[in-house]
Amino acid sequence: MGRQPVAPARVLPTMRRFRWFAAGGAVVAVAVTWWLLARDEPPMDEALLESVRPTIHEQLPRSREVSGGGMLTGSRQDLRPRWFCAEKPIEIWRQGTDIRVGLVTHCAEYGRDGDALVSGTAVSGAMAVTVTGEPGSYRLSKVRWGSDGAAHVSSIERMFTPAGAREALQAERGGHGPGSATLEEEARRHFGLPPNAPVLPG
Repeated sequence: MGRQPVAPARVLPTMRRFRWFAAGGAVVAVAVTWWLLARDEPPMDEALLESVRPTIHEQLPRSREVSGGGMLTGSRQDLRPRWFCAEKPIEIWRQGTDIRVGLVTHCAEYGRDGDALVSGTAVSGAMAVTVTGEPGSYRLSKVRWGSDGAAHVSSIERMFTPAGAREALQAERGGHGPGSATLEEEARRHFGLPPNAPVLPG
C-alpha cells in the first residue's frame, strides 16, 4: 500500500529497548518504554496534542516531504499554488525532549484561476512527525511517510506503537482518514474565494 496518490501529480519492535545514561548520578531510561508497547490503545495526551496541533497543521504543508513536488507547483506558478494538509491524530507521546505524533494525513495542492479553485497533486497515508521545542516555539523537525509497496506495513509498524500501527493501517484500508472537503474549504478561504467556488482539475 503506502502513500496513496489521489489526484494527478505517497512498530516499534515488540522487544524492550532502553538506552541508559547517567544524569546527575541517576540512571534515566529514555526512548521507547515498555508501557507504550504493551498498551491496547494508542497513547494519547489530548492536552499535549492540542498544544502541538497548530504547529503541525501550519508547518506540515511546507515540509519537503509534502511540498517537494506537485503538478501545479512545477508547471502552473501563475495560479500561486499552495499545499494544504488535513491530519487525523492516531497517537502522541514524549520521547526524551521530543514529541512524537502518529497521523493519517491527506495533503493536496491548490491554486486559483479566476473565480475557481484548481486542484493539483494530492497524497494521503500514515506518517510520523517529530515536534521539538517548547510551547510558543514548537517546530516540526522530522516528517516521515510510510514506505510504498510491500514494505509499507512493516514501515508503519516501526514508526508507530503496536496499537497505533493497527489503527493507522485500519484507517488507511477503510478510507477513514481525512478527505479533500476540508482542504477545499481551507483553500477557498486562503485564496479569497466564496464557499461555493467550483473546483477544477489542474
